[in-house]
Amino acid sequence: GKKWGRRSANTVQVLTDTINAVSCGDDGICWVWRIRSGVPVQVFVPYKTSCTDEDPGPVYTVSVFFDATYIISAGAQTKPIPVTHPNFKECLTDPSQCLKDLNTVGGPGAAYVWDWKYGHQKNSFVDDDAAILASAELPAWRMCLMGSADGFTTVWNWVTTTNMVFLPYNARSADMWLAYYRRKFNGYMNYALAGMKRLALRQVLIRQETFMDEIKEMNPDLAEAKDFLKVVKDFFHWNTFGAVNSIAITPDAPAFMTGHEDGRVRYWSAWSGTLLMVMQGHQGPVNAVAATPVCTEGFSGGDDGTIRMWNLPTGQQKMLFYQAYGGPVLSLGVIPGGRLIVAGSDDGFIRIWNIKTGLLICGINTGGGPVRGLAINPSNPMGQILTANADGFVRVFNPK
Repeated sequence: GKKWGRRSANTVQVLTDTINAVSCGDDGICWVWRIRSGVPVQVFVPYKTSCTDEDPGPVYTVSVFFDATYIISAGAQTKPIPVTHPNFKECLTDPSQCLKDLNTVGGPGAAYVWDWKYGHQKNSFVDDDAAILASAELPAWRMCLMGSADGFTTVWNWVTTTNMVFLPYNARSADMWLAYYRRKFNGYMNYALAGMKRLALRQVLIRQETFMDEIKEMNPDLAEAKDFLKVVKDFFHWNTFGAVNSIAITPDAPAFMTGHEDGRVRYWSAWSGTLLMVMQGHQGPVNAVAATPVCTEGFSGGDDGTIRMWNLPTGQQKMLFYQAYGGPVLSLGVIPGGRLIVAGSDDGFIRIWNIKTGLLICGINTGGGPVRGLAINPSNPMGQILTANADGFVRVFNPK
C-alpha cells in the first residue's frame, strides 16, 4: 500500500515564556517545542471516547492565551473522503489538501483548550456548520474569536464554551434570529420572573402555540406564506463574505480585523460587534492579516502576492508591498517595535519589509515549501522568526 507521508504544519505561535513554541498541522496534533533545542515538551491529541473513533481532523489555527497557561487549537473534524471526490486517487496519497477542501465546503469544526504546562485538555467546543480557520484571544476577557469557513466570526467564552456573539449580525437567518430571541426570552422568564408570573407566562405561551397550530390546520395557505417569507428573509440575510481566513486583534481599542475569501478586510468593534470599516483592494482572497502594536495601521496579504497597509479607522490604503515572484502571501507577522513586517509566501520564502519606507530588507528561503504560518518571538531574542511549512517542519530563523 501507499504511505500517507508527512502532513503539513499549518500554524505556529510562540508561548508567553518566549522559550517554547506550539505548532499544529494536518495530522490534528499540536506539539510544544523548546525553541533553542527543538526538543518536544508536550503533545496534544484530542480525546477519543472510543478506540474506534476517527482520527482528529486537521488543525488550521492555534492561539496563546494571555494568562500564560492555556492555548487553543481549532480546525475541522475528520470527514471521510468520498469516492466521488474529483481527486480521489491523489487523496489517498496526500489527503491533507482534500480534507481541507472538504471541510472548507462546510464540514463541522472543532476547537480545544489545552493546559500546555501540564499537558491536559481543559475544554472543547464545536462549530456544527463549518471548519474553523482562524482564531485570536480577546485580552483579559476569557473570550476568543473564531473565524469559520462559512464566513462567520463567533465570540466564545472558552471557560464555559458559550457562544456569546455571532457576526455579522445582518447575516443571521430567520431561524438564527428566532433561536437568539428565544434564548433571551427563556433566560428572562426563568431567572428574572417570580414563580407565579413565570407559570402564568408559560400558560399564555402554550395557548398561543395551540392557537397558531389550529390556524395552520384551518388555513394551510397561511403556513405556506409564512414559509415563503422565511425563505426570502434568509436569502437577503445570507452571508456573502466568504471564509474568514485570518483574524488579528488591534491594540488601540477593543477591536479586531478579519481577512476574507471575497478579497476584503473588515474592521470590527469587539465591544459591540459593529462592523466599523470594509477595506477593498486585493485581487483575490485575503489569506493573512496582522496589526501593528503601536498605532492604528493593519496589514493584509493575499493571493495576488501583495501586502497592503491600511489605516483601519478610515479604511485608506497607505502602502503597497509587492513581491513579483513570490506567489500568494500566506502568513504575516509584525516584529515588536512596529517598524518591520514579515511575510511568508507560497514560494517558501519569508521576506522582511521596512514599514516606513516600503523597501524590502531581505528574503530568506526556508527550504520547506509554502510558509503556511509564522510567529515572531518578542524576546529571547527579539525578532526571532518561526515558520510552519508545508513539508511538516517548523523552522527557526534569527535575522540580523
